[in-house]
Amino acid sequence: MFEPGSGRRGPRFNLSDSTPLPPASLYLEFMPAGADMVYAQYALAQRILESAAPLLEDARWYAILTQCEDILDCWELTAGRLRYERHLTEEEQARELLQQLEPSLRGRLD
Repeated sequence: MFEPGSGRRGPRFNLSDSTPLPPASLYLEFMPAGADMVYAQYALAQRILESAAPLLEDARWYAILTQCEDILDCWELTAGRLRYERHLTEEEQARELLQQLEPSLRGRLD
């Protein structure tokens, strides 16, 4: 969790140090672990997003987990509420499930 300025809740974050972000009083960022990986503390992220949900715009995003790509997590903010679902698939089937859930991604997840 980062805040512009002194960062009462987390490390100091200076907007000029990174890619420009839209104006906000609080940012949630996961720690990069490589070119295509991030470390995420899901319990903390879920608590933060649940408490902030009434202040956030509707959004939906997905995370494919494990090196075998067999877990698909679905996150959705709608009408001020957070919804989270975990889907367990056969090995390397998370991308196929994601394309079923979001047809607009068909052929774009290679």
